[in-house]
Amino acid sequence: MARTNMYLIPRPGCLVRDPVTKKPLPEEGAYKLYGVYWRRRVMVGDATLGSPPKPQPAPKPVRSKREED
Repeated sequence: MARTNMYLIPRPGCLVRDPVTKKPLPEEGAYKLYGVYWRRRVMVGDATLGSPPKPQPAPKPVRSKREED
């Protein structure tokens, strides 16, 4: 069975640590290698599969009066 990266989001108020880095899963979620540990977190409800947030469009550059002349 091939392992894939999945976007996981922790349940609100739940601290879910990465077993490798020992850092908590960010509230906005993160991509993780979907293995036994992460499948278990999803099964018990500590984390859910989700979609990453859509990137915000870059702001349009503001032209100065010098550039307009």
